[in-house]
Amino acid sequence: SPYHAMSSSTVDRLFHGPAFEKNAIFNFRTPNDAARQHVKNVYTTLASAVCAATLGTLVHLRVHIGGPFLALGGLALLLWLGATPDTPSNMQKRMALFLGFAVTQGLSIGPLVEYVLIVNPATLVTALVATGLVFGAFTLSALWAQDRRYLLLGGFLGSALSVFFWLGLVGLFVRSSMLYNLQLYGGLVVFSLYVLFDTQMILHKAELGSRDHIWHAVELFIDLVAIFVRILIILLKNRESSKDGRSKNRR
Repeated sequence: SPYHAMSSSTVDRLFHGPAFEKNAIFNFRTPNDAARQHVKNVYTTLASAVCAATLGTLVHLRVHIGGPFLALGGLALLLWLGATPDTPSNMQKRMALFLGFAVTQGLSIGPLVEYVLIVNPATLVTALVATGLVFGAFTLSALWAQDRRYLLLGGFLGSALSVFFWLGLVGLFVRSSMLYNLQLYGGLVVFSLYVLFDTQMILHKAELGSRDHIWHAVELFIDLVAIFVRILIILLKNRESSKDGRSKNRR
């Protein structure tokens, strides 16, 4: 979506400098203790954001205040977070902004989750498990890789998000199942690959001395939500197609 295209790549370049050094691709060093601790901090922060997003979805299920329009509020919080310097005095403020962003994401996907729970609750469970497996597998692949080859994906992924952005704008005016499926399935592939890229970028930045675990968790959180939403929609779409097929056969 245009929101994910903006938040995952453009915001990082605006506030957090150049992507990486060319020789980082051939870096075969094992992460040092400080880098490993940083990675632990990143995933602890990510887990907090997942809990906040879950809370946001639960709030919507209770009082029905969620919807896609809240993504704009989330984007504002994200820009505010990116513009706030990573200093000890700003730690609590930046964490609050991140958790607020996560809550808005949970609220924004609340209507989708609510619909799935009405149609078939098992689909939600399947989507959660599948998301965990995809995210976990790509994360471990990036962490256990002997070099930083996945950093080479940066150019391709940035271009792919730009294409999806324009396809999304076209889709506002042109109804096309082909464009929709391209964004849906192509987006799943791109954000899965982003897990590889962002994970290795986090390791690389940590080795260079960057310890902004909150922003690094933001990058992974965006990937995680994007993967979950697309898997959920794909499962729902396949279920409805299968149901329609059975109905036609009965006729």
